[in-house]
Parts: sequence; C-alpha cells; structure tokens
Amino acid sequence: MMRYLAGGRSHRWGCTALLVGTVVLFANTFDNGFVYDDSHSIADNERLRDWQQIPSFFVDPGAFSVMPEARMYRPLLLTTYAINYAIDGAAGFHVVNAILHAVVVLLFYCVMRRFGFSDHVSLMSALLFAVHPIVTEPVNYVSSRSSSLVTLSMLGAMLTLLAPARAGQAYRLTGWTLLAVLTKATGVIIIPIVGWHLLLSGQRHRWQLLVGPTIVVVMYVVGTASIIGKAIGSPVRDHVSQWLTQVKALSFYLQSMVMPTHLSIEPQFSISASVADATVLVATVFCFSGLVLFWRHRRGAQHLAFGGGWVLLALAPTLVVPLNVLVNEHRLYPALPGFLLCAGWFLEKMRQRTSRYGPWFFAGVVLLVLLTWQRNQVWASPISIWEAAIEQGPQMARPHVNLGKAHLEQERFEEAIRFTRRGLDLNPALARGHYNIATAYLHLARHEQAIAGFQRALELDPALLEAWNNLGNVYKEMGRYAEALDAYRQVVHARPSGAIYHNLGSTYLATADYDSAAHYFDLSLTLQPDRRETHIGMARSLRQAEQLQASAKALNRALGHFPNNGELLELLAQSQAALNLHEQALATYGRSGRTMAEVRLRLGKVALSRGDIQRAEDHYTAGLGIAPDDGPLLNAMGEATLLSGSREEALVLFRRAARADPTLSVAFRNIGLVYLRSQRYVDAEAALDRARSLEDEGGRSKTWELLAHVYEGQADRTRAMVAYEQAIRRTPERATLHHNLGVLHEQVGARAQAEKLFRAALSRDPNLVEARHSLGHLLLVLGRYDEAAEQIEGVTTGPHVVDAQINLASAYLQLGRAKEAAAALDRFLQNASADDERRPRVRKQRLQLQSTSVDDETIH
Repeated sequence: MMRYLAGGRSHRWGCTALLVGTVVLFANTFDNGFVYDDSHSIADNERLRDWQQIPSFFVDPGAFSVMPEARMYRPLLLTTYAINYAIDGAAGFHVVNAILHAVVVLLFYCVMRRFGFSDHVSLMSALLFAVHPIVTEPVNYVSSRSSSLVTLSMLGAMLTLLAPARAGQAYRLTGWTLLAVLTKATGVIIIPIVGWHLLLSGQRHRWQLLVGPTIVVVMYVVGTASIIGKAIGSPVRDHVSQWLTQVKALSFYLQSMVMPTHLSIEPQFSISASVADATVLVATVFCFSGLVLFWRHRRGAQHLAFGGGWVLLALAPTLVVPLNVLVNEHRLYPALPGFLLCAGWFLEKMRQRTSRYGPWFFAGVVLLVLLTWQRNQVWASPISIWEAAIEQGPQMARPHVNLGKAHLEQERFEEAIRFTRRGLDLNPALARGHYNIATAYLHLARHEQAIAGFQRALELDPALLEAWNNLGNVYKEMGRYAEALDAYRQVVHARPSGAIYHNLGSTYLATADYDSAAHYFDLSLTLQPDRRETHIGMARSLRQAEQLQASAKALNRALGHFPNNGELLELLAQSQAALNLHEQALATYGRSGRTMAEVRLRLGKVALSRGDIQRAEDHYTAGLGIAPDDGPLLNAMGEATLLSGSREEALVLFRRAARADPTLSVAFRNIGLVYLRSQRYVDAEAALDRARSLEDEGGRSKTWELLAHVYEGQADRTRAMVAYEQAIRRTPERATLHHNLGVLHEQVGARAQAEKLFRAALSRDPNLVEARHSLGHLLLVLGRYDEAAEQIEGVTTGPHVVDAQINLASAYLQLGRAKEAAAALDRFLQNASADDERRPRVRKQRLQLQSTSVDDETIH
C-alpha cells in the first residue's frame, strides 16, 4: 500500500493525520462494552478465549455462536476475535475496530487516487469516510467488525484491479476474495463489483481475472450450502414482500448516507407487502431513474456510474436474502465507498469550477464529527443504545424488548418487565420478550409467573434453549426435580455444555441420586475443568454416596485448579474427618486460615452429621477450652446435648450462646425449639420472633416452620398457614412444608387448595408417604375413588400403613372390588396393635364381607 501513498512530505503528513485522527475520533468508544448479538457470538463464546481453537473455526460453523440456530461460517472474523482475547482479553475489541476503520479509510484514499482523483479530493473523500456517522455502528458494535473486514477486502481487490497489469494480479484478486468470504457471506459482492468496473472501463477482455474469485465463491457456496440454503429456502418472509421492502429500503439508505441525523440500531421501518404501497412506488421510480441515469452517463461520468453501481451491488445480498432486521446501519458500510466515490466526482467537478467550497466543506466535516462523537456516546451501553432506538422508532417492538434485556442484565428486574411488556404489546409473538420477563420473575422468586412466561416463550420458539434451561432452574428452585430434569435434557440433547451438565448434576444431587449426580458433574468437568462449583458438587455427591476416599481425591484435584480456596479446603477437611483422619483434617483447616476454635466447631459439626455425638461433644469441649464464651460453639454444644436427650441442659447452653452473641439468631431459634417441645408456646413464639428479627429477609425458612408449629399448638390455624407460606416462599423445594400447609387447608375446608398442596409435595418428593396418605384420604372424601385407591396403594411404609388399609378398603368397596377390600381389612387386622379401638368394628365389617361373598357364591 505504501506505493499508493507516495508523494511529498505534506502529503504524507496529511495521510498520517487522517489515520491518527480517525482513531482519535473513536477514542470515546474504547471503554464501551458488548451489545446485542455480541453476547452469544463473543462474550459467551468460550471457544474464542482459546487461540488454539483457531483451526477449528475453519471447519466448524458452530464456533460462531453458543446458539446452534445462529451458526455461520466466518472463520477469519472469529480468528480476529480470538487474537483480541489472546492479546488483551475483552478490553481491546473496540480499539481494534477503530484501527480497522482507520485502515479502511486509508485504503479508500488509495483507491480514490488510483481512480485518478486529485490528492486534494482523494483526501477530502477519505475524510468524509472517516467521520461519517454511518460508520459508528461497525466501529462500536463489535459483531459488525465483519462489515469492516469485508470492505477492507473489497478495497484491497479494487487496488489490485486498478494497478498496472502484471504477473500475479489474478492471484491477488483471488486472495482478496477468499479473505472476504471467510469473513462474511456478503464478500461474494467483490465479483460483481469487479465485473461492473471491467464493463464500464471497456476492459471486458480481462474477464479471466474473475476466474479465480469465481472458483472461490463457488467453493464457498457449496461448502456452506446448508447455512445459505436455510436462509434462502426457509426465509423469514416471502420473497415478494422482501423485494418490495428492500426497494423501499434503498431510499431509506440513501437518505441515511446524505442526512445521517436520525440513525438507529433498529430504525422505524415496516414490511411492504403490496405494490400499491405509495412509498414502494415512489422508491421504485426513484431507483429506476437512478439506474437509467447511471447507465446513460456510464461513459461521460464513469466514476459516478461506477460509484452508484457499487452502492447497489453492495446492498444486493440483503435484497435477495430475507433477514430478521429489515434495515440497519452496518449494511451501509461496504456501500459507503461507492457513495463517496460519487461524492468525490462532484467534489472534483466543484474544485474545477470554484475554490470557494472549502469553508462549506470544513463546516460539513465539523458537523459530521460532532454527530459521530455524539453517536459514539449513544453506543456507550446497551441501555443507551436501545433508549435511542426507541426514541427514533417507538413503534418497533424489538428495541423495547432489548431495552428490557439490558435492564435484566443490570439486575433491574421490575424495569426489565416494564420495558419488555411494551415491546410485547407491539408484537406478542416475540419469544425473547416472554423469555426476558420470565427470567426477571425467576430472579424475583415469582416462580409460577416465571414458569408461565418460559412456557409461552417455548410455545413460540421450541428451540429457545435458554428458556428450557431457565425453566429447569425454576423447577429446581421449587423442588420439582423431575420436571427440572426434563427441561435440562431438552438443552443437553441440542447443545451439550459444561453448564448444562452441571445443572443436571446439581439436580440429581438434590434428589439424592448421587451416582447420577457424580456422572454429570464429571461430564461437566471434562468440558469445563476450571468450574469451581462443579468440583464442589462432585465432591459432595461422592461424600453423600459414602465414597469418602473418592471425595477427598476429587477435592485435591480441585485444589490443583483453585489453590487455598477456603470452601474447597473446608470440604476436604470434612471428608478427612469423616475418614477419621483427624490430624490431616486439622492441618487442612489450618491452611484455610481459621482459628482453632472455628476448626473445632466445624469438625464437631461433621461428627454430629454422621451421628457421632460423643466425638462432636469432644470437639466442642476442646473449642470451648480455647474460647469459653464463643456463641457458635456454645450453641453447637447445645445441639449435641439436645440430641442426647438433655433438654434442660441444652436450654442452658442455648441461653449462654445468646448472651455471648446477642445477634446469633440460631441460638434463639434453638431456644424456641426447646420451648416448643416443652409445649411452652408463648415462650417459644417470643424466642422465634427474636430469631426472625435477626435473620435476613424477615426470617429463615426453618424459623417460620417452627413458628407454624407453635401456632398449630395454639390452635391458631390462620397464623400457622401464613407461617408455612413464608417458609415455602424461602424454600419451595421442601415437600414437607407443602404437605403440612395442605393439612391445615383441609382442616378449614379448603379442599381444592389442600389437594394442590398435597400434589405439590409429591411432585417434590414422590416418597413422602404422609403426603400420599393425606391425598388419598382427601380424594376418598371427595368421592374420587379410583384416584384415592391409586394414591393409598402407594402407602406401604411408615406410621400411616395401618390407617391406609381402612381407607383403601373403603375405596375398594365404593368401586365394587369386595375381595380387594377384604384383603385390605385383613392387612389392618394383622398390623394394628391389639388395643386399637377400631379392631372390633373392622372385624365385624370383615365378617359381613365374608358373608356377602358366600351368598354370592350360593346364588351363582
């Protein structure tokens, strides 16, 4: 390129100033973040963070995005991203974009000179390219780097074409074409642009220059046929509407290049479906007139004709292939050289006639600089860019939805819901909008609304994997583990990843299926070995499965990735303590920086969790020898003492703990527990209220559960139900809470709500016999005998087995199944205690059934 920059010192200084000035103009973009599609193609794309993945970009279109439906073949673009990450992490993307734009500007200057324009006009045209507000999107929007790279390739190809004919020219032209299509599919426009120039300049005899580029394009089209075929064969709109809309878009694009004052990432623009549309008719006449004008002046105004053709050819791919976004700014970047070539032709004519246009040109450049600088500020954050888009296009639904997403990412959940709803009011069919709202509800713990939102999103777009994943997250938080697993499986079948395997593992861990949990955690670590939470899940799964040696080994492996991590060290010490390796456990705890009193407290808790009360008390005693007034240690000793059956002695220890640390809520909760067991309900309520006042968010689930028991003891069902509801809100996955609340609802006659709660309990824990027994009895009362029998048949263990046989017999009798009813009564008589008051009544009923059976046989 340097030979095209040859000239005097002042000329070289001008080019340097142009290059540096272009970068400086965009200096206020360097700290901008990722927006819009940058999230799935760059920010969340782990493959870009490993430069060794670069060869895979050239063979796997799936590398483009974490979203399978967004797969594209753009290996050169991805390579620039990977190099960005390797050099400066996520910080340098906008710097590279600004430098790329400056290089494109310099190449355009060289092309203008090669076309025979004066140095003065060439520099002026390049300056307009540098500062034109249209270029702000490709510079600020990292995903639009593809437009800059394609334009760079186009200009490189033109420099090659305009150079004096010599050996290797065809190869260089082929090379530029290859770089273009490896960046973006629109790189194929190099061929028609080169062909248009050869036609206008009377060089049709040089057609052989197009052979190599054509071969490259054909190979590209064949290699990416599945991607291109989907875009053309399954378009987002019919081709008639596409053509009519894009003809109208040409007028819009021309206006944007001439008067770039109302730019937007998604302008106010609608689909045109009829040739009778006045806007389409005007645009058609305008475009046809332009084509006629260019053709008639193809000889006398060759540069003007070529520039106009360049604009049309650069926009041609979007005329043919229907895209989701109707119009946007970055599509104009490759067309801008053609537009400015036309502008250069006019400047050259003006320069030849007058020298007074300089001040006007300078004023225009200053205005463009101010508009560009201002537009850069709009791109400073996703919120500002979508607010500006809404200002320019208030009736466009997607900007409202994307503004909602931006607020969602900032954890402004109510704002996210509000703005997204505005978008859905304009277009209720936007699956992403329902997904945004549902995700906000998930973070606000409004689970039922979140489920409804995700289900609606999936009705509209069953392939929206993020919705499946988050639906699984809601079900998991609610303790509906089977449904959570079903949702996660939808994701893992389509897009296996470390994150989704982790979700499966953690769900299986919650259901106590430790082998399955360990399996999925292992799969997750295979893909993401540096995921700390997965190492922790793996260790806990193995430990719960009593594979203590394997758990310790997994934790040592994790510490290789996260040396001296406190949580991992504590888990390792717990595993060592469970293996009776107490000296090793003490040493491991010592590495975590904890005091010896804290170490003894934790070792005692490990022993207590394994039922070794004596060892736990030994650890607590050793700890209290070091810190005799330590509140947590006193409380822990009280818990061990309570488990030993010494209620009064435990109460003394809990009180000492509360005096030693008046903010220790668990001590007050344990005081309330002791009073509850002693049926001292007023004292229990006072202690539990104190505990609740010390806890975050108005009290923990366990405190509310104990308060519910207190209110039940006081026969205050209303307050008991409120307390259970508070406990469920905090831990919706606990099946027992749903069952207990259902019992209260049944007692007050709210049978429909009781049934819902019993079923909610069973969805969380299908083995909760109490819930199955309660549901069976309720269904029996409601006269739904088939359902009642089905539920009661599942009560095979626990204290309800005897009662269940009477209920089961009643259901069978109502269904006319006398033999099965008799068998159920026999089971009751076999298992009921000798002093059970129901035995005489059941024995009488059994004899009646036997008599009826004999009569039936006689009649037969």
